[in-house]
Amino acid sequence: MSNLYFLGVRKSTIKKTQPFKYLFDLRDKRIYKQVMLSLADKIENYSSDESVIAYSVNGKKLKLFFRKFPCSDLSVFQQVIVLGCYEPIIRKMLSCFSPSAQVKIIDAGANVGYASIYFKSFFPLGEIVAIEPEQNNQQQIEKNVHINGIQLNNLVNGALWNRSAVLEVARDFRDNRDAAFTVREITSGTGITGFSFDDILRMNEWTNVDLLKIDIEGGERFLFSDDDKADSILKRTKFLAIEIHDEFDCREMIYSHLKRNYFEYFESGDLTFAVNTRASV
Repeated sequence: MSNLYFLGVRKSTIKKTQPFKYLFDLRDKRIYKQVMLSLADKIENYSSDESVIAYSVNGKKLKLFFRKFPCSDLSVFQQVIVLGCYEPIIRKMLSCFSPSAQVKIIDAGANVGYASIYFKSFFPLGEIVAIEPEQNNQQQIEKNVHINGIQLNNLVNGALWNRSAVLEVARDFRDNRDAAFTVREITSGTGITGFSFDDILRMNEWTNVDLLKIDIEGGERFLFSDDDKADSILKRTKFLAIEIHDEFDCREMIYSHLKRNYFEYFESGDLTFAVNTRASV
């Protein structure tokens, strides 16, 4: 998830790039402070390290931890919670499922858990598997779900990958911050566990997924690197939300897999949303 997006700061500090949305970079400490001021009435428990912000989603009052600058938590909060970047796919899901449905959701690249909590706000009985490789982020997920009384189906310490593998964190992606690191495969030693899509389904005794959310900072190019890998995932997925990182020139490849597997897709902001039109899924 990029370090962009917020509404409500002085227009002289931001660049208008699309209708009704202003994008700016929260790495700028001056702008970060403006954002903090704009949210002052919603922020609780100030400390030197992190705060709690109170916010309602779908009529549900949430409390979420966010770590202080230069952490990117506040940026992700704006995208996921304030702007509701996943709302388009939630609307599509609600046309197929009741809010009380026990939908199966994989949140790959869960970061600090905001997306998982957002999904739970619409599907409170949904079963969510959150996958996150970074230890500090995992701790924040646990804190965020606990403070909201939310139960995840599984919190997987690892990364979604194209096969079972050992991985290491690579902090040479974008701005090296906690929401913008990637992983790479290593041939020896110990490190992060890479889980295939099949691994995740097996460990949760699932046969398919209702929503697959993927924000894995370029790792999507490996998940969809050939027809067999792509088909294995897409044939068992009903709804897809994916951030495609154009640094890796894999967008057209992913589009071709979606088309071949009968998905209809559309763009919204940084995200690509897709719906499997096959009735059997």
